[in-house]
Amino acid sequence: MSSEYDYFSAGIRGSYTKLFNEKNTELSVNANIYIDTWNAIYPTELRPLEKMVMV
Repeated sequence: MSSEYDYFSAGIRGSYTKLFNEKNTELSVNANIYIDTWNAIYPTELRPLEKMVMV
């Protein structure tokens, strides 16, 4: 797991192994899942202009 002020990541992994033929043959299955989220923080020059109210 990883976390910063604008980023979060979590991951899960698993595996299964089966031995055959008096342990001379091996069959393995692996799986990985990653979930990432981020918050894009743009510089002020690239942010949309807010509506200005004229007084």
